[in-house]
Amino acid sequence: SISPNPANSNTTISLNLEKSSEMKIELFNIVGKKVSDVFTGTLSKGDNKFNLNTSELIAGVYFVKLSGAERSSIIKIAVTH
Repeated sequence: SISPNPANSNTTISLNLEKSSEMKIELFNIVGKKVSDVFTGTLSKGDNKFNLNTSELIAGVYFVKLSGAERSSIIKIAVTH
């Protein structure tokens, strides 16, 4: 999940994993261009949280892509200033 959404200057990405897993978290703009690599590595079982600084981003719609061996999803996020 992502909270708050819409985001102004910061937002938190929260993941709950059933077991330790390799994960990649990336941020894309509305046209599909990668804006940022948020995280690449191994996450622990349980709750994992990442702060995403959105203050440098242009206001608009972005997509957070979460990908791992057993899970992949895309979450839409709005950035407002």
